[in-house]
Amino acid sequence: MNVRAVDGSVEDSYRFNPWRAPGYAPVVDACGQAGGRYGMCPIGGDSVFTNTSMAKLGDLGSQVLPQTRNKARWAAGSSVEVAWGIRYNHGGGYQYRLCPANEPLTEECFQKMPLEFDRTKQALVWNNGTRYPIKGVYVDTGVKPA
Repeated sequence: MNVRAVDGSVEDSYRFNPWRAPGYAPVVDACGQAGGRYGMCPIGGDSVFTNTSMAKLGDLGSQVLPQTRNKARWAAGSSVEVAWGIRYNHGGGYQYRLCPANEPLTEECFQKMPLEFDRTKQALVWNNGTRYPIKGVYVDTGVKPA
């Protein structure tokens, strides 16, 4: 979409999107925001979010996500499978990061520990479990943190 626009021009409808400057875009909360926007905000697209006892639209993850007893334990250097889902073709770009539980959950803390992707096992997975292997696209330059 918008492929004929000059980068950064008024016609470039994506000029302010975070994936144009990975890691440099402002972050509302280091642990995410329920539904991707505040409830009172009229913009932000068609966010589909169901309020639960855990969070309501606009809640900040660093403030509402509870500590749990059952935590995943991964050995340093191991490879684990993770997944995420998209809606309305809003794929963007992603980087997985960790922040020690005994430190404040800030963007700066998470940027200290980016995780490497296993570049051999990407796949699309449908709701019925069908897997379709794909070749991932990786951006290693111009990303903060590298």
